[in-house]
Amino acid sequence: MSSNCNKNNAPRNGTNRLNRLPKALDASFVAIDERDKNSLCQFCDKLAAYINYYYYDGLEKKSNWQSVFDINSIKEDGTSEPHLALFDAFLELYAIAQKDLNEFTGKHLDYFFETVLGFEKKAAQPDKVYLIIELAKHITQYILNDKTEFKAGKNSKKQEQFYQLLSDFSFSHAQVASIHSILVDQTEKTKIYASPIANSGDGKGAEITNQDGSWDIFGNTSRDLANIGFAISSPLFRMSEGLRNITLQIVYNVNMGAIPLTPSNFKVSISAEKAWLNLGVTSVGFTNNQLKIVIDADASQPKFVDYNQKIHLNDFRTSLPVLRVEIVSAPNLYSLLNGAAVNQININTAVTGVKNLSVQNNLGKLDPAKPMEIFGATPTVGSNFYIGSKEIFQQKLASLKLNFEFLGLPATNFADYYKYYADGTNAYVNNTDFKIKLSYLSQRSWIDTEESITIPITETINGVSTPGFMYILGNGYLFGDDDTVAPASGFSSSFGIPSSIKANYNLDFNETYNLDAADGYVKLQLISGKFGQTDFPIAFSRAVINKRTDNANLPNAPYLPVITNLTIDYTCSETIALGVGATQSAYHNRIHQFYNLAPFGQAEVHPYTHGTVYLLPQQDNEGELYIGLTNAVVPQNLSLLFKVSEGSANPDFDKAVIKWAYLQHNRWVEFEKINILREQTNGLLTTGIVTLNIPKTVNTDNTLLANGLLWIRAAVTTNAAALCDIISITAQAAEAQFAVYDDVVPENIAIGAGVISKLKSADNAVKKVTQPYSSFDGKAIESANDYHLRVSEILRHKRRAITLWDYEHLILAQFPEVYTTKCINHTFYNGNVSSYNALSPGEVTIIAVPDIAISNAPNPLQPKVAKNTLGQIKTYLSKNNSAFAKLNVQNPIFEEIKLHFHVKLREGYEENIYLPQLKTQLKALLAPWTSNAATQMEFGGKIEKSTIIYQLEKLAYVDYITCVKMYLFRPAGLEDISAKDLETAETATAASILTAYPDHSIVNINDIAGIGNPDCDCVDCDDNTIDVKGDFVPINECGCN
Repeated sequence: MSSNCNKNNAPRNGTNRLNRLPKALDASFVAIDERDKNSLCQFCDKLAAYINYYYYDGLEKKSNWQSVFDINSIKEDGTSEPHLALFDAFLELYAIAQKDLNEFTGKHLDYFFETVLGFEKKAAQPDKVYLIIELAKHITQYILNDKTEFKAGKNSKKQEQFYQLLSDFSFSHAQVASIHSILVDQTEKTKIYASPIANSGDGKGAEITNQDGSWDIFGNTSRDLANIGFAISSPLFRMSEGLRNITLQIVYNVNMGAIPLTPSNFKVSISAEKAWLNLGVTSVGFTNNQLKIVIDADASQPKFVDYNQKIHLNDFRTSLPVLRVEIVSAPNLYSLLNGAAVNQININTAVTGVKNLSVQNNLGKLDPAKPMEIFGATPTVGSNFYIGSKEIFQQKLASLKLNFEFLGLPATNFADYYKYYADGTNAYVNNTDFKIKLSYLSQRSWIDTEESITIPITETINGVSTPGFMYILGNGYLFGDDDTVAPASGFSSSFGIPSSIKANYNLDFNETYNLDAADGYVKLQLISGKFGQTDFPIAFSRAVINKRTDNANLPNAPYLPVITNLTIDYTCSETIALGVGATQSAYHNRIHQFYNLAPFGQAEVHPYTHGTVYLLPQQDNEGELYIGLTNAVVPQNLSLLFKVSEGSANPDFDKAVIKWAYLQHNRWVEFEKINILREQTNGLLTTGIVTLNIPKTVNTDNTLLANGLLWIRAAVTTNAAALCDIISITAQAAEAQFAVYDDVVPENIAIGAGVISKLKSADNAVKKVTQPYSSFDGKAIESANDYHLRVSEILRHKRRAITLWDYEHLILAQFPEVYTTKCINHTFYNGNVSSYNALSPGEVTIIAVPDIAISNAPNPLQPKVAKNTLGQIKTYLSKNNSAFAKLNVQNPIFEEIKLHFHVKLREGYEENIYLPQLKTQLKALLAPWTSNAATQMEFGGKIEKSTIIYQLEKLAYVDYITCVKMYLFRPAGLEDISAKDLETAETATAASILTAYPDHSIVNINDIAGIGNPDCDCVDCDDNTIDVKGDFVPINECGCN
């Protein structure tokens, strides 16, 4: 069996801050005189036996001092013998000299380090503070110079303390009024998660539950999906009744092949009378370079109306009906539909059954809801029937179809019906004698259509003469072309509209046709055929004179054409050109408008303003944060304080590059580097101020985001998780530092929030000063221990990284956020576990572990140093190590232990309380740093299953555990043993640390009375010694013996 070559023979656990300086090297570890007061008393007591006592009158020795020197007779209540009291006072004074003597080592070190070697102690560093300064109402903008000071109360010596601005500060009335964010799923770009109220718990305004009040900067995948899509405003959508059909044909500029789509991929709505009206998508298809969407509405649905901001909200800058098409989430749908630019959009509309018409004949206005004498009471050749409609005749019509029914038609054909009108052998009239002509009113002129004749005409489109046609698709017969049958009661005929006739979308429609009407009507004119109203008296008289008294031979009363159920069907067609190369004139004269629907608004897109037009809004960033500012004037310098939850960034991601931009005429414009005046946040990884120079070209009249606000965007293309969570964003932020004077020095390294509220010298331009957070970056003068440690390390490694000790101590001295570091020689590990190689001469791998006591690790079970910090460590060490050493700085490899077992709780302990507590205890056992931040993480460790069993059964609420299985999950690239039940869990590499799996499988056993118990479902269990009711007895591990 092959051995594990990755198991570097490096059992070291690295160096942490607790063992950075061994106690034996502390200056006070060994004292010159270590005796305390009690030891000195005992010494004097023993010494007194060897000192003789003589009387004053002779030299004969009488005794020693031991009897007089009774140490036990020294009393604390002040009643000791005088000579013993003097001795006690001597010991107190001696302690002063003793202390001075014992400081010799430290003083000698100080003398050697400071005087001989010239190392100076680090001076105290004044603390800094962020201030929010509110401008007085009567001033628009103001500047405070860098000499401005603020009161910070008094110190312990009753001295006034002040903080002074670090630079000139320009401020205004601008305040943060709204914060939005979006997060784009990088694996499935259709999923765009929107947070309309980003600074809340759920992105919609819920309370923030995080202890520090932080919120996800870009939101997360639990947020609602954003509404994205496109919209079109067009007069073609002015359809008020009947069966309505809209067909959109989106033509891309390249062939994109076939894309599988279903109607459920789209959600369509249109501006209706009282709200947006949802419409059904009948069919969709995508072939080659064309996307086709067919939309239908039945006659029962409300009429489509012009967009009204008060009714429909949003902010479309149009007075035309608006059709919205939103994309419903589907795998890769966003990237598929937005894969190429759009060249044009063809809009085809069809309406069947328009009844709301204005009709009249030569005699006057008619009611279309009642039967109508189409040509009057005495129809003759030249009689007219006028049909008007603002909805229909303002459009660019492609076709028009008239539908109505005749009442009271003859039972036979017209030749038979009128046979007694004739004075001779020829028929008086036939079916085909009745013909009509359709004329179209355009600019006060009637334009005729000729029967069965195609007349070429020419119209000019974009400067090019193009042949057009006006024609009639029907045959012009009012009653049909068969003279041998009865005339049909239903009339239906389609007419083509001359292409030379232009649409008039601003039609000033007259409800009654007169000479003032310029457009909006068609005219049916009777051009042949006679109904006999003038001939009937003659024919009847002739019949009477001829004594034809038989009613059967009398002429029939003349037929009067009366119609009912008048409706019109029509179709329209328009094209929106979106290809590149549009002219300014085309932009300013546009009628139809195309919009991209974004998560928090919409924006018109036109090739003249945008160049390339895409069907959906371009979303190239993974995360975007939008900051809306009210009361903003331009130009100005805007200072924003970002309070972040430091350490909350995901350390597995590379540092993200933030792109700052402002919204100008619905387009994002990135700030030039020269206009980013200050960036203290290190890419939103630490709390700090970002100062931006807002140019005067910025406007607040936008629709992409809420109108009336000045919008700033912070966006990242990738690695959105590498940014910290945000606690607050506040405008008008300034930075001040403790003002050091000769007689006033900082006593504390920080002051609490709210201490500063006033200027030292009042200024009527400043309305209010707020200190939202405690001060920071203050440091006391370097302590003796820190000084000795720093200099001692420098003297040993000489600022060069050669040995393992050198690497580790250089890192700990330079990076306070690192708690433990381990240097592994001749080992290659670049973060890719599969590339780990413990036998790589010349390679040096540094493993860094963060100080979780001062960090906010997103995953406490696997605390990691941010990649940005790892890069800084590598850069720092590369300046100090050998040019021949290849350096890698990485986070530990975490190998997760998962437990599965059954547990019997002692009587009286509730399952819903103590099972979660058991999981917490198990986590603390396997990852002890989660309960005690000072716990040293063990590299290359191992743990026995029996140890876990023993520790868990020591818990007061655990009776016993059974069926214990232990699994070890390693990162991909190492040997996979996750399916094995292990007795010993051991790391695979010297860079590995054992940790707890996020969750464990723990089953509660209520009774183990014997075999057959349904709760005892384990099989093939080994015999173990299990603690049952406090006694250790050998039983089957299932407890089923």
